[in-house]
Amino acid sequence: MKLKYTFTKKFNQFMAILKGIIDLEGTLGDITVYTVNGKRIVRQKGGVDKKKIMRGKNYVRTRENMSEFGGAVAAAKVLRQSILSIARGFIDSNFTGRQQGKYRDMISTAQGLRGQRIFRPLEHSEALLAIPFNPKLHLDSILRLRPVITANAGRTAATLSLPGFNPKTDVFREPGATHVELIYIVVIQPGFAYDVHSKCYKRMDELSQHYMQTISSGLIPLTTDEASDISLPAPAFNIPALHKDSALISILGVRYHQQIGFKTYPLETGRVMGIVGCQ
Repeated sequence: MKLKYTFTKKFNQFMAILKGIIDLEGTLGDITVYTVNGKRIVRQKGGVDKKKIMRGKNYVRTRENMSEFGGAVAAAKVLRQSILSIARGFIDSNFTGRQQGKYRDMISTAQGLRGQRIFRPLEHSEALLAIPFNPKLHLDSILRLRPVITANAGRTAATLSLPGFNPKTDVFREPGATHVELIYIVVIQPGFAYDVHSKCYKRMDELSQHYMQTISSGLIPLTTDEASDISLPAPAFNIPALHKDSALISILGVRYHQQIGFKTYPLETGRVMGIVGCQ
């Protein structure tokens, strides 16, 4: 049997797509075979020695980039893990990589020494609001009103409001849907700074866990042709006040339901979620 390979150079390693029938997956010498999206990939060990990267004079910029990428991963993970149980079904399979890339861009524009620049989320509110949860479906294409977010003095609680919301005209009607549900999520996004002792990024507040609060509007009939004020006050966090370098991230999700007889069922289609506030 002849095996065909298509080689591309990536990250100083050779990779190939394996075409043919072969019962092999794993590592054999310097060759590793694995499956990605249904394709059998062949990867050859190579690249620069790790010790050279971590100590060599020619790799200072590489180490700086690695440090800040580690900070971006740590900061992005807090938000992602806080909402993961609710966000499944709203985000696509590439959300993690896309979010980490956006956080890396934020750190790269911050003030300070390269490799040690501080991530303060309040300095990047516009970039955070622009992170797409699913590039194919944006919140502003579904909801015609702009949510209003208000936080209390200590930034331990926030409320989402939609003044004059008319279900028949202010939200897109998904085919088959009879009701819509608005899900308001509030997450604490801490700042991250480089720690010279551990040589890695650490959160700047004193909290040791992820903080998330959520509230639902309940089911709103899409046939209602009457405007009313929607107010969704998320429960307050049990902390005295939010750290000055942390932010309250407000996220809004829209989920459709279909009523059949006396029962309603959530639809898998049309779900959308996005960041709507950073206080």
